[in-house]
Amino acid sequence: MKEKILNILLKNKSTYTSGEFLSGQLNISRAAIWKHIKSLREDGYTIESYPRKGYKLITSANLLTKEEISPYLKTKFIGRNLLHFDTIDSTNTKAKELWRDLENGTLIVSEFQKSGRGRLGRPWCSSPRKNILCSIVLKPNMDIKEIPKVTSLVAAVLYKTFNDFSIDVKIKWPNDLFLNSKKIAGILTEMSGDMDSINYLIIGIGININSTLTDFNEEINKIATSLNIEYGHEFSRQEFLAKFLNNFEEFWTNFTNGNFKEALTICRENSNIINKDVLLISRGVSESVTVLNLNDDSSLLVLDSNNKEKTIFSGEISIRNL
Repeated sequence: MKEKILNILLKNKSTYTSGEFLSGQLNISRAAIWKHIKSLREDGYTIESYPRKGYKLITSANLLTKEEISPYLKTKFIGRNLLHFDTIDSTNTKAKELWRDLENGTLIVSEFQKSGRGRLGRPWCSSPRKNILCSIVLKPNMDIKEIPKVTSLVAAVLYKTFNDFSIDVKIKWPNDLFLNSKKIAGILTEMSGDMDSINYLIIGIGININSTLTDFNEEINKIATSLNIEYGHEFSRQEFLAKFLNNFEEFWTNFTNGNFKEALTICRENSNIINKDVLLISRGVSESVTVLNLNDDSSLLVLDSNNKEKTIFSGEISIRNL
């Protein structure tokens, strides 16, 4: 009901909406209307109220709700069903709990994660209401052999989204994006299925938008950054997330129709490791290699210390520890 009241106030931002009108439209008492207005104010919305005039929305809350994202969203199905949480363990964990009852393309977003994580179970740190923490739930009908390409696809979408804001980022295989040599976004792709079918594909995304230097500890400040830190001002999380979802639907639709070329080209041309010497960490073993290229299937082609070409399907790439 609170969301319905907010929608009416959003549609009538230039004028006051009477409690009587809201009560009649929603078939609830004026006392209940007041209760929901109070709750919206606690969420961060500035709402004026005057006797015989009613309520007027002055400023919106900094939330990643459907109401706040919708003005920027142009998708047909990605993100159209949105579950918003203030605090949960992680959006990927919640997606895996609920996937059976969720529509294809559902977005789960949280303002804070108590147990956010990236690849290899590493923690993902983020202050409340400052960044983007979300998961997209997909139920694709595709060959399971195509799934390894998905992380590169999402990396290309993130690159495209940053580029829409004239921000030049680099992609570090397999799942990170860097700005000015520091991590600004990460991807965690998880799947359930067998050789014949896919139950779900969950794409978790963390993007550092408005974190400040004081939000990170000293060690994190050495390796991570945010748009706010780099540019000295806050960015609209709502607009950035919507642009990402718009781009994702376009790239995903192309991908499911057999077109991976654009995403692959973006990942190759904007890689920060191709033609570089890096440290490859795989199954607990580290070795220095030279990255030659990203293969068509999103695996990595490297030259090892014995001058032999190798194809790497999974592992961790380190530039700092070389």
